[in-house]
Amino acid sequence: MLGTVADIDHRLYIIAEEEKYELLGIEGEQIMKRFATIKPYREALNDKEHQGKLTWTLGMFGTQAMAAFAGMSLEEYWGQIIYACFLDDEHPIQRWQEVSETLHSLTEKLNALQIQSVHVQGEDMDLTVKLGSDRKWLAGRGCNIPSFEVFTSPDWRGTNGWIRFNMPLSYQGSIIRGIELRFQDGLVIESKATENETLLKQMIAQKDANKAGEFSLTDSRLSRITKFMGETLYDENVG
Repeated sequence: MLGTVADIDHRLYIIAEEEKYELLGIEGEQIMKRFATIKPYREALNDKEHQGKLTWTLGMFGTQAMAAFAGMSLEEYWGQIIYACFLDDEHPIQRWQEVSETLHSLTEKLNALQIQSVHVQGEDMDLTVKLGSDRKWLAGRGCNIPSFEVFTSPDWRGTNGWIRFNMPLSYQGSIIRGIELRFQDGLVIESKATENETLLKQMIAQKDANKAGEFSLTDSRLSRITKFMGETLYDENVG
């Protein structure tokens, strides 16, 4: 695998799943072994990207299986993709350029604030996230299509509080609903779910999976994603 990395300059991923339930019934611990196996490959790709020698693009092509998994008809599902990607606009490229400019403007303002921590409080969360030194906000890179996030990598040790997710998580053919996490000094000390809680706990039990690796903000004035799509690419971008 590492030899393959040396030959890659750009990666183009298209999510187009024809079978969403092929891993249903497989123990979560078995599924997790895959990620441990490919970890050296992923780390090599990340290192090459950080050196400025590798770029990538990720997009989605809706299938009947993906639509059914999200509880939609194929036409409805594609309607969401078209709307989210501005493909119903006469000038979609121009719209994406405008979104990118807005996102870059937001990152510049956030980086200028020299924020030490973020405290988010509401009905579903009371969470403090430490951003750490030498961390920057990023956005609008054109890697994920679509993407409306302004995000950063926090100092995981400064995550404290709790959060309850009002969107389900699609994971390896299963849907985890009603996720609630509680952090103390950067670690998840309590986890709950109203559906597939065992799988959630198996995920968190993996090495370093009990820490916050990303903190992002998505403005509903920019994002056109409003429904559960059963794919993280879209679901993490709900405005």
